[in-house]
Amino acid sequence: MKKEKFRVNILKFLNKRGFNTTASILAQVSDTTDVKAEIHSYDYDYCSATLEITDCSRKISIDLDIDNKTQYNNTISKLDLIIDSLTKVKSALALEFVLKEKRSVESKKLMAAEKRKKSIKRRRS
Repeated sequence: MKKEKFRVNILKFLNKRGFNTTASILAQVSDTTDVKAEIHSYDYDYCSATLEITDCSRKISIDLDIDNKTQYNNTISKLDLIIDSLTKVKSALALEFVLKEKRSVESKKLMAAEKRKKSIKRRRS
């Protein structure tokens, strides 16, 4: 059996160095350029495509079928929706992080002011 060739073959760790949990993405699309048409060669006229995302012990596997035009259109729609959703989540997280940082600065100022009040109160007693 011939070794499978890939048009896309990505296996990457998602976390940056220093993070101890295992998280990865596997994205593969086979390359069928060299596959010749044959009568009833359904087993050979198959493009395999895989998308798996893991984080700790959780795993997401997404079917990426392109056996016919309907399946192809559905797969492209799935990918577009995933990309759109991830883009929106990324933007929302960026906004939330800015708000979190502002609250953190304000909280530190409030704590410092409270500490000064207590210190002044103690001096007066």
